[in-house]
Amino acid sequence: MNIKDTIRYYKEGIEKYDRENPATFRDRLAQVNDEFQELLEDKNLDELIDVIHTIGIVFHQLTGSHIISYIAWPTFIN
Repeated sequence: MNIKDTIRYYKEGIEKYDRENPATFRDRLAQVNDEFQELLEDKNLDELIDVIHTIGIVFHQLTGSHIISYIAWPTFIN
């Protein structure tokens, strides 16, 4: 699979998740807090990437852009 298809599938997956699991902005911020707490407990790169990815989901909810989520690419491809 090429990178363009991977990005397309990623976008489709996030949009499907959002449709099937609607969350309020407050829910999303709670998810960021939860991920941040895990980072403080485990202090590893995977948790940092999870925090960035979750922030990206909040950013996507606000703007429609996936740009921050792409920064957390390692979480997506694992």
